[in-house]
Amino acid sequence: MDSRITKTHGLFGHVCRVEVNIHATRERVWMFLTHMEGMPTRATVTESVPNDHLTWTSGTAPVFRDVRDFRLRPRADGTTDLTIEERISGLLAPLLEGTDHAPMFARYAEDVKRAAEQV
Repeated sequence: MDSRITKTHGLFGHVCRVEVNIHATRERVWMFLTHMEGMPTRATVTESVPNDHLTWTSGTAPVFRDVRDFRLRPRADGTTDLTIEERISGLLAPLLEGTDHAPMFARYAEDVKRAAEQV
């Protein structure tokens, strides 16, 4: 896997971040990012700027809130950095302590990478 994973934990929440470089334009990455399965059915798209970023949110603060950001950053060499960041917070967040979403996000990022890089 080519992805980089970082995780931080707090008392009432945690953040998981996965970054991968994709040998494709951000327009091509966006096409696959927005047409692949993976968004929970209870999530709401709260922000979408084509070819730049997508954010979806589920839950209700302060009990439980899950925010997932997908960001695309073009590089001068024509490749695109994809960053997926999930922020889970709220009073129920400690119940998920020990649940590691990083492998799932890394697989998703690698699936987008593989699809976007196919000619």
